[in-house]
Amino acid sequence: MDPGWYWFGVILAILSGVVNNYGTLLQKKVVNKYRDDDKFMRSLAKNPIWLFGLILQMVVGGLLFFIAQMYIGPTLIPGLMAAGLIVLAVGSVRLLGEQLNISEIIGIILMIGAIALIGFSNMAIDLADQDFLDSALLIRISLFTGVLFGGSAILYILYLKRIMRGISLAILHDHPL
Repeated sequence: MDPGWYWFGVILAILSGVVNNYGTLLQKKVVNKYRDDDKFMRSLAKNPIWLFGLILQMVVGGLLFFIAQMYIGPTLIPGLMAAGLIVLAVGSVRLLGEQLNISEIIGIILMIGAIALIGFSNMAIDLADQDFLDSALLIRISLFTGVLFGGSAILYILYLKRIMRGISLAILHDHPL
């Protein structure tokens, strides 16, 4: 792979994370403003800043993600997109008036170093070499998807029956209702 295209993909992956998290930051600003509103969702849906943040996340960030994948493959992109968390942390301080403690500042510095090391690794997967219609691949994808869906369904049922409710929510990561 041409090193120029590799670095282009790295830059796109980092931009994808930055744009995605900047959109989150804009949405958070609006959510904080309308938090106590009786018509919370309606207020959000009518707010142009919140809508712009949603477009940044879903459209622009997603598009940059997919283009980056064409150049460096899927391996490095999640790590490179973590650069957006730096924007989220710094933006929370500047835009929302939140405070960073020393451990968060150290975490940002470590993240910058890790992202630099990931970028300099030159690891890439050429998607053109992969056969996405390979029956073994499709079987594994189906199996893993089924296991994930089944596990989520079991955890949801446990949550509804009030069995291991905290663990179920922690694994599901979000309130299912």
